[in-house]
Amino acid sequence: MGALIALVALGGFEPAGASGSPRVDAGRALSLADAARDAGDLEEADRLYRQAWDDPRTRARAADALRGLERAGRSLPIDEPAVAQTAAILGAGFARFESDHFVVLSDAARGAVRAKIRALERTYDQFFRAMDRLGVAAAPPTHRLLCVLFQEHAMYRAFAAAHDGVDAGWVAGYYAGLSNRAVFYEDATGPAFADAHESLRRAEADLDDARAAADRARRDRDTETDRRVRAQIHRAQVRLAAERERLDRLAAGTSVAKTVHEAVHLLAFNTGVQSRQHEYPFWFTEGLATAFETDDADRAFGPGRSGSTRDAIVASNAQHGADLPLRVLVSRASAPDATAEQTEAAYAQAWSLFEFLHRTERAALAGFVGDVLAEPPGRMTDDRRLALFEARFGDAERVERRWRRSLEAQRGRLAGAPGSP
Repeated sequence: MGALIALVALGGFEPAGASGSPRVDAGRALSLADAARDAGDLEEADRLYRQAWDDPRTRARAADALRGLERAGRSLPIDEPAVAQTAAILGAGFARFESDHFVVLSDAARGAVRAKIRALERTYDQFFRAMDRLGVAAAPPTHRLLCVLFQEHAMYRAFAAAHDGVDAGWVAGYYAGLSNRAVFYEDATGPAFADAHESLRRAEADLDDARAAADRARRDRDTETDRRVRAQIHRAQVRLAAERERLDRLAAGTSVAKTVHEAVHLLAFNTGVQSRQHEYPFWFTEGLATAFETDDADRAFGPGRSGSTRDAIVASNAQHGADLPLRVLVSRASAPDATAEQTEAAYAQAWSLFEFLHRTERAALAGFVGDVLAEPPGRMTDDRRLALFEARFGDAERVERRWRRSLEAQRGRLAGAPGSP
């Protein structure tokens, strides 16, 4: 599976009370919000709690209360203008699907869309559970979140280039910060799976020659040749069916992992964990999303629970000195894009670093979230990204040495596990 890339544009996490209603101080907002909630005015309570969320001193209490409104029965509204604008771009043939927290526009089969929505809703649940464990005050989004699912890769790629400025030739899905939507396609129609299925079709066609040879042998009453060739055809058909089934499973698992990854971007930038008014370090944005990747959304997943295959990439690059020094990694706003392999390696490194910090420096990791939110909106220099990292986690070289030792210990445990080569 190729690297999963989020296009993060500066575009504005919608601040609390953005409707133009008068503002009051955070403590007063909490009191007024509680009164509105108790009176049954959940919309006014939501507005005031979001206003209190803006203040770091009342953020945790406000986030808790906002999630309480959901439990009390307040459903997220739909940003109809945003949905209508995207629907107008897509044109006829795209149906609208709604769930508790998402709106999906798609031309794919209904069953595929329902599966996508199940994965999205599971990600919503697991995201908030993970933020609770991390100690980050995440607020429910202001609106249901918008996703687009294309049946065909070619249409997805054309849409990405024309309307989100994304070269999606090998990108498996993306989050567009400016339009605030996640965009996917049905993985079975992507180049890799399409090529694999085309190879299977050619192999199936080649069996026609074998069938013709068996038919000739039967007409010539060459029983032995007829029997032998038909046995070969049967074995080939069994292998082809098994490979087709394997590809279908792989496409389904890839689809889930991609959906989860991009849904995490969508959630992070709409729950206050990240702000679209800020430019984030690559390691944090992609480390967070890759830490949730899973091919089975029915099981618990998220940081500390991932069984990512990226550890093999990290181990290989570390062994061959092909990875980025930590000081460089934490300074970057984006992944290296010289080659797909370098980009994939950087994503694996971001995943590994995020998981390491989540395991060993969880309080500092939560503090880092607040540190970036406290920065002035706009772009950030490489030096500032490094300074923020070191202010929370310590000297980059020392952190790197600890991280490397952890990776070596992990490789040792894996090498000594039963069934290891």
